[in-house]
Amino acid sequence: MTYLITGGSGFIGSHLVEQLLKNGHSVINIDNFDDFYDYKIKINNTLESLGQEKQTVFSDKDTDIKNLIQSTESATYRLYYQDIRDKERLGKYL
Repeated sequence: MTYLITGGSGFIGSHLVEQLLKNGHSVINIDNFDDFYDYKIKINNTLESLGQEKQTVFSDKDTDIKNLIQSTESATYRLYYQDIRDKERLGKYL
């Protein structure tokens, strides 16, 4: 089964993503990487939830998130850098 998780790069969401993947499910993670929560922590949460813990060199937010999206895409996981309030753009992923 495929699950859509909003905020899947935050603390709670990343742990949910990790469990779903461990249980054999596919996950679509939609996160807006809001500045309220340091995006670098969210990147590390995402990598940890996918079992890809590694030392990350950061440059700038947009580039780092783009690289994260490209490096984590798989048959069972997709990350979208998206605000769920933008319904028109959100519809492209559903």
